[in-house]
Amino acid sequence: MAAEAIQTIYTQFSNQYRIQGGLVIDRSGEMAGLRGYYSIIQYCPDAARAEVANVGVVLFCPECKFLDARVSERNDRIARFFGRRSFDPEQVNNAKQALVNRLRVERDYFLTPEDLTHFAQTRANEIVLTLPRPMQVEDPVSDLNALFLELVNDRQAQTPSLRKLEEIKAKPSKLSLKPVRK
Repeated sequence: MAAEAIQTIYTQFSNQYRIQGGLVIDRSGEMAGLRGYYSIIQYCPDAARAEVANVGVVLFCPECKFLDARVSERNDRIARFFGRRSFDPEQVNNAKQALVNRLRVERDYFLTPEDLTHFAQTRANEIVLTLPRPMQVEDPVSDLNALFLELVNDRQAQTPSLRKLEEIKAKPSKLSLKPVRK
């Protein structure tokens, strides 16, 4: 049920908007709504290599005093990018949730985009944030969900039947393609 609701939000977002150069633009080419900022929450196991997997998003809209984050419940992207044995799933999940909790507890202290920039620059563990990028916000909760679907959603994790079909196609067939002799 939740997956259907998320897909509906994503479809509505895709029909109305597109992301271009970090900005959310409506289909007419105009920016619409309130000014907001988003940051991508990323897993970065080695800062020197700067390789990352997107694991969540933060949306900040100072005009309506909105600040919230959404993170992936699973770590499939991290496992695909870095290997299942390269990280401790419990530790990663705890770090993701700690970031979300801290943002929610301290949301009243975020008044300007610079506050979010400062917060992003002070992340020192494997869960980091990109610098905030501007966007226009119509409905903060829907926009947060749409950003999550666009930038983070693990489509393979969401569609197991499609993944199963790909696995079946990849397996060698037991059917013989040799000509039949009469």
